[in-house]
Amino acid sequence: MKAPGARVHGYDTEPITFVIEPFFPANVVTDFINTFFSEVYALISLVLHHPVDGLFVLFNLLGYAMTRVPVGVWIIIAIGLIVSLFVVSRRVAVAVSEHLDAGEGGTPATIGGWWRLWRLRLMGQINIFKIHVDPFLKPYRGILHAEDIPARTASRPTIIGISPQRQRDQKTSIRRFEIVKRRLSEKADKYARDLVFETSFLESLGGTTGLKVRKREHDASPAITNRDGTVTPARAAWSNATPYTSHPKRTWIKQFGYEIAHAHHVDGSLHVILHPEDVRTVIEQGWGERHPVACTSWYWLTYYNTIKHFFYTDSRPPIPETLVFLYSPKDDAETDIVMRIVDAAIWYFTGEEVGANVNQGPDYKDRYRDEADANSPKTQLEEVTKAIADPEYDQFLRAAEVQAAADATSAATTSSKKGFWSRFSQKQRAVDRKGGKEARKDLVAIFPDGLDMEDQASPKLVVITDLAKDYDDLAAMVVLKELHRIGLVQLRGFVANLMPADKRALFGRGALDALGLQDIPIAVGLPASTDHHKELDYELKCSFNAPENTALENGNSLLRQLCATAKKENEKLTFVLLSSLADIFEFSKEYKDLNSIIAKVFLQGGHTTSPLKPDMRAANNKFHKAAAEGFYDFLETEKIPSSVYTKIATFATPVSTEVFDDMAATGHPVGQHLQQVRVLQDTEFYKGACQPNPPFMNQQRFLETKSSWFDTPHEPDAPLPVGDEILPYLTKVVVYDALPALASSGADVLEALNIKAPSSELHEIVGITGPPDVPGIDGDMMARALGALLRGSLLAAQQGKK
Repeated sequence: MKAPGARVHGYDTEPITFVIEPFFPANVVTDFINTFFSEVYALISLVLHHPVDGLFVLFNLLGYAMTRVPVGVWIIIAIGLIVSLFVVSRRVAVAVSEHLDAGEGGTPATIGGWWRLWRLRLMGQINIFKIHVDPFLKPYRGILHAEDIPARTASRPTIIGISPQRQRDQKTSIRRFEIVKRRLSEKADKYARDLVFETSFLESLGGTTGLKVRKREHDASPAITNRDGTVTPARAAWSNATPYTSHPKRTWIKQFGYEIAHAHHVDGSLHVILHPEDVRTVIEQGWGERHPVACTSWYWLTYYNTIKHFFYTDSRPPIPETLVFLYSPKDDAETDIVMRIVDAAIWYFTGEEVGANVNQGPDYKDRYRDEADANSPKTQLEEVTKAIADPEYDQFLRAAEVQAAADATSAATTSSKKGFWSRFSQKQRAVDRKGGKEARKDLVAIFPDGLDMEDQASPKLVVITDLAKDYDDLAAMVVLKELHRIGLVQLRGFVANLMPADKRALFGRGALDALGLQDIPIAVGLPASTDHHKELDYELKCSFNAPENTALENGNSLLRQLCATAKKENEKLTFVLLSSLADIFEFSKEYKDLNSIIAKVFLQGGHTTSPLKPDMRAANNKFHKAAAEGFYDFLETEKIPSSVYTKIATFATPVSTEVFDDMAATGHPVGQHLQQVRVLQDTEFYKGACQPNPPFMNQQRFLETKSSWFDTPHEPDAPLPVGDEILPYLTKVVVYDALPALASSGADVLEALNIKAPSSELHEIVGITGPPDVPGIDGDMMARALGALLRGSLLAAQQGKK
């Protein structure tokens, strides 16, 4: 039986690393170019797939143009067409020749075969030397390091064709192909429970060349006793410990014939399917490149729905996005390296390691397990002579996956590979909170090219919040803690307001201590509401509350100290206002230099412009209407920049409940509290929404914004859920305060995360009520960033990282 601490690369492992791709904001020129080529593409596709209709449309366009275009222009166009036809014909001749030179093995080596592939290529090509790693791929990290596969010394060979895809030069002998083929066969023999070696799904020449995983349990066959007394052994089932193929996001494994790798008899090269991170490592080390049409983007829909339907019905499904062409090994040493890459492909399919010939880099232990697990056995494919499977293993699987989540996060923050948050760790910026321009300059090389941040310093934050009123208040603190840890902001202090403010401050003191922020002060604010606020039973019940005799200062006093310090050091403070505006309004009346201290204000709520007035539908404004009106007058009079995030932006950013599950799974008390309160609060909230006069939103609105009820198939006359029936559908978490918390890190950070472009407005409203509603942000990217920060914040706290 595998030990409870056995390392399992479970499919549900989530990362904290957030991979950033370059972002180029659209403008009039790019919109025009995009529209023009979209129309041209649509016309070409129409001609190819519906020739009669396409030619009819084309001739109509030509007839319309001929009656309105001068003769001279037509002469120029004709000359251009003749030249273009000559150039295109030469290119086509070369392309056809290359396809015929590639030989047999995939699409027929005929002009018809080339035409089939050309239509496929028309749908688009990719950069074969770059790959994007989905920030929420599970598992996020790959298994190969640069130390596992040394850099290839030879230059890259010339690769031709699509199917077949071949090397034009640097080919190896047929003997080398036979060695590669034998090594693949040996792996299948050694790990016969999980692997099989048989005819390739794509490569039919050269004999048996395909290494595959065995099918799942329902595809297994029992032992059969034949008439002559011999027994046909049972066909092994898919391992219960590696449920990769059963996951809906990995159905391509079955679509691609369960094939891990296959070798090419003509040149000794291989095709393998790897984890995206491992694809990047293979490319960087010079051992291969991506298949030119290996992609899962929108044009594959055209492939399925159009090309397959109109041209041939026996076409195979899309090529997996991480299909890699491995260059031919020239000797035994290179063959060993290629086999290490194949082992990584086996891991990607099965979730388990093969032997001990991977992960030997110096960061091995840090990448996958904590010190406590240092002596735990590795999870590997078992040889045939070992036990096949242990039914008691399942009970340990979830615990192992939780450990793997923590280990994968550790890998994400220590890996030397390119990534957004990981680069802070790589350059040791995570512990640099000196602030000022020096710390900010260090981040210039980390952000995407062209991002100018050299004249900016990390914002110094003062946060006023009604902690424990809702779970989003504490979630915002968790986000701010991680931003503080990685140097994007500098936390200066918190004020907890709203009755009972003293209890909320003790709650906050305990949370800050648990998060490793013992040096960040928190003070007791005002009751902050003209109405009596009812304290709910679950609000302040937690395991991390500070003792009742903990000395906490007055909120006004703390604000005065922070402003005096900032003034002395010639700094400005950014105020993050996540609750009633009573405290900041009273302070603005008595501290006359506040206008010179404030750099910017971030709020959760809402307001109007021209004139600047609070939206009294927002709860934070409604708590104390006079204070809200007074503070907005102060902002307008003193021309202090502000950015308010409304519920419209929040509803466009539903964070998955999996994030809260993962936070609880870390074992951190704050994560466990957030998960527990989330369920209790949302259940109570739903009961209120079902009342005749709901206090905030009605049942329909709740089900649309905070649940997956309408995303789930139901019978046409199915009644809406009542009471606890809502629990299975509470899959969307709305974290109001976390949005302005992340935004307080700066417009440059939001732009780098592709969440929102910078705004020049003095008083910015993010999320405008329609119809239609305009969120003002990319909600998916905001949710991804918040999920990464929430997970990473608690995992880093558990690991003692500051």
